[in-house]
Amino acid sequence: MSKHILTQNDSIYSNDPNNKLVTENGQFTAILQEDGNFVVYRGQDHTPQNAVFATHTHHKGTGPYRFIQQDDGNLVLYDKHRKSHWSSHTHDSGQGPYHLDFEDTGLLILKDEMVICILAVLPISMASKKSVFAKVSNLWAGHTSKIVFRVVFVILVGLFADAIMNSLNTDKQIHEMRKDNKIVDNSLYVRLFRYQRNIYLTGFTMFLYFLIYRSQSIIVELTSMETKSTVAMKQAQNNTTEVERLVKSNKQLEDELKGLRKQEKDFKAMKQQAENTTKEYERLQKELEKAQGTKSKNQKKDD
Repeated sequence: MSKHILTQNDSIYSNDPNNKLVTENGQFTAILQEDGNFVVYRGQDHTPQNAVFATHTHHKGTGPYRFIQQDDGNLVLYDKHRKSHWSSHTHDSGQGPYHLDFEDTGLLILKDEMVICILAVLPISMASKKSVFAKVSNLWAGHTSKIVFRVVFVILVGLFADAIMNSLNTDKQIHEMRKDNKIVDNSLYVRLFRYQRNIYLTGFTMFLYFLIYRSQSIIVELTSMETKSTVAMKQAQNNTTEVERLVKSNKQLEDELKGLRKQEKDFKAMKQQAENTTKEYERLQKELEKAQGTKSKNQKKDD
């Protein structure tokens, strides 16, 4: 959608798909005709008598001003005295009170894509980039959004194909006119330039569209892998901590086992010593009893 503004204390604006431009007070209307002629009329009656100015000399109009598309491609606004009031080139800008602006809002998709690409390469923190692409991913993730973006892509493909076809047809028409030694109308060159421009714009837009789509998919996959990697690293750290705890606990158990084995060894030594003491005690007791028995027998013999 193109927006054309022509001001002299007034504005001409366009929201009409038929390329019709109307002033706010309705005093003037402008139409981009099929032959490429841009004509401003007084009122709603689009007759040559009401034409204020036009871009082509073959439709000069009766008003005090008119546009002329010169051979060098310069679009100039002249008055009836051939004085320049405005020019599309800076080398003949004119000093009159008229100002003409052409603003193309059809490049909104391309501008948005360029903003996203610039944000992707700016030296900002990775967290900020992830936040931006996460929002883009959420925008693309919805079913309705997917349909809308696919429709937009199909429209871009259609515009690209249409621009190529029109460019080829216009170029063919120019070559045929040259071949027949006919004078080529400047409007054909203007159309050819416009179609070639649209080829570059739509082609670059589709390229960025595909680039951003793939980049967004790759970033989402990388983010998912990074999240899984972070979870795995945390699990590994937890496992390492658990292993360290088990190793420490095992070492403590080994120390306790060594202590128990030492106690068991000491217990066995004490048991062996006790057994030896008991045996020695029994041996001494037997010897004592034997000695006492021998003494009793000797006393009886003496009696």
